[in-house]
Amino acid sequence: MGEDHTQAKRRLRGAFRALAHETSVASRAAASAMACRRLGERGELAAAGHVALYVPLDGEPDPAHLAEIALRAGKGVYYPRVTAEGLEFVAANPRTFRAGPLGVPEPSAGPRLPPDGGLFFVVPGLAFDLGGTRLGRGGGHYDRALAARPGAARFGLAFEFQVLPRLPRAPWDVPMNGVATEARWVEGTKT
Repeated sequence: MGEDHTQAKRRLRGAFRALAHETSVASRAAASAMACRRLGERGELAAAGHVALYVPLDGEPDPAHLAEIALRAGKGVYYPRVTAEGLEFVAANPRTFRAGPLGVPEPSAGPRLPPDGGLFFVVPGLAFDLGGTRLGRGGGHYDRALAARPGAARFGLAFEFQVLPRLPRAPWDVPMNGVATEARWVEGTKT
């Protein structure tokens, strides 16, 4: 019998965490900037009024350049924090973040992201596939937050080595509309 998708995802998470740490900090910074520029050129970002970003962990691509693009364009920039209800996105300066309940840097307070209308999410992931499936850290926080905002544009930011032909997908996994890497644009799902 083959492994189920939960076991496959667990195995892949470990492998991609290791790969991210094998890449130098300078290489990750340069690749992050290139991927951000690629994503920053998207028409969906230009049309958005509100941009939800993340604080990079475990060698993830850094979306800081996207924050600069969004702020220069007069858009609201929001970051996640964990609450009893799930992820809540609030406007804040990352320099003021503190460790949240999961140990992840997060804002303590700020104006909340509106529930709909011109939302552009940049979503972290350990890996993505060519159809927009995302392999997250395993808590389901982003899948629940994105499912609650079905009209929002949602994009992955990844290093090229994080893109696979296919990943295991569970029914609750919310696919990305696309993924930007330092080398290319990967078209995701349109729904």
